[in-house]
Amino acid sequence: TIQRHAAAVNEKPESASRILRLGDTLASYKDDEAAALQYKYADTLGEKKKSAKYAQIRLYLRTGKTPEAREQIKNYLALSPDDTQMV
Repeated sequence: TIQRHAAAVNEKPESASRILRLGDTLASYKDDEAAALQYKYADTLGEKKKSAKYAQIRLYLRTGKTPEAREQIKNYLALSPDDTQMV
């Protein structure tokens, strides 16, 4: 499934949904560094900001990076209503 999701991202690299899906797949295989890169990239695209930040928070908490999680929680809560699609 990693290859399939990576191929989907290659087809449409500006799709935050596809990037987040790839990040989730990588995280499920415990490839935390690669997942973090995908989540951070998705966060820069402008769409799905809430989902990208939420994914980063989950990953930071699972990997014991509490200070990073706290910072991302602050960023998450500071999003404007326009940035808050469903997670």
